Amino acid sequence: MFRSVVFFSLFLFVSLAPGCGQDPPTPPSGMPPGPGEVNPADKPVDPRTERSAKLRKLLDTLDLRADLYGVRDIGKRISVPSADQPASGSCWPMAQNGIDWRWNKPDVLSPAEKYAALLLDAQGGAQLTSWVQKNQGKDAIKKPDRGICQGFVSSAILDPTPRSPILVKRVVKGTRVTVERCSIHDKHKKGVACVAFDRSDIAALLAELYSNADAIALGTACASQEVNFIPNANGVIEQPSMCKNSAATLFVLLTNLIGRGQLAFAIINQDAENPPPAWTQALFGYQIAKFDVVDAKTAAQLVGGATQTNPQAQGFRHVVLNVALSAVAMPMVDPEQRAVQINSYELVLELDDKKAILGGAWVGKSQGDHPAGYFMPLAPGTKAPLVTVDGVKALLNLSLSGGPFEGPTMGMTGSN
Repeated sequence: MFRSVVFFSLFLFVSLAPGCGQDPPTPPSGMPPGPGEVNPADKPVDPRTERSAKLRKLLDTLDLRADLYGVRDIGKRISVPSADQPASGSCWPMAQNGIDWRWNKPDVLSPAEKYAALLLDAQGGAQLTSWVQKNQGKDAIKKPDRGICQGFVSSAILDPTPRSPILVKRVVKGTRVTVERCSIHDKHKKGVACVAFDRSDIAALLAELYSNADAIALGTACASQEVNFIPNANGVIEQPSMCKNSAATLFVLLTNLIGRGQLAFAIINQDAENPPPAWTQALFGYQIAKFDVVDAKTAAQLVGGATQTNPQAQGFRHVVLNVALSAVAMPMVDPEQRAVQINSYELVLELDDKKAILGGAWVGKSQGDHPAGYFMPLAPGTKAPLVTVDGVKALLNLSLSGGPFEGPTMGMTGSN
């Protein structure tokens, strides 16, 4: 049966769970000054503002003219700018102990251990690694492939990809902490602890930083106002607030968010074998591979005998979409940052007398294998103790600015 929708009034625009994206708590007594202890005046404007405004404008002015895109763009590859294409990367699976996984070699510290060695004392480091193992690692495991995909995807959409490995040290100046590059001489100085971070280490910390991110649910007929990134008893991240979308939702999001707004967004993939959905990926490009005009009888046959339920429906389009997703990949010392996965979806669109989209239904294989939900991340958010925006973003900024022994000192006073 077709699921008809009214896109203008039912797209949900929400801010998420309390605490997501807020400043981290003050470190426990006895810890060295932490990266969260910065002057509030140094804080940049909330990064959600500009992106939220752009998204709001797109959702408030949705273009539902199916034929405009179907005829004009058929066969074209449409994507966000190459510089904004989300990187591929790891979900840091529970089976490997999340970001406490010594992914490189057994004698090379995990991303969590490296972060602790750089910024925390022994007590704080133990608190972080213990929390990861209990909540996102081997002690929490229910399914071997579960991890923090939502964090990896959110960071890939919002932040640049780490560019270079870095060798850094912590410098304490009064109550202020900065992260600076280690020089060749620092490696031999007594009392100076230099910590090496590969690009995948930084990507892991970014995934943690966004593992409970502020986000916006995208779709129709939304049940609640909160996107839940907490695993259930089976280790699956359920999305009870993810909207009950029709097949038309994907077409509308692609043509408006990517086509008009050049914004990548996150998709929750249907996991037919282990429902509810398990995999989250960043969607950044699409191609309309097929766009045929069909009559009501043909449309009903395509969707398995379903009948038209919306009396306003005056036209139908048989559509095949190819979408480009950032692939989930194993962490590597020299990662392939642009590994792409292509998924194809087949659907029928239902149009009104002005050829605007009313709704739609999945066709063939896509009836059992299609996106279960969509969201747009806005800002960092994590429940991991002592992982801060300033600390992780300082590592990212140093990675972006050059090689391990070059470039200016980067303070930990901002989130960009």
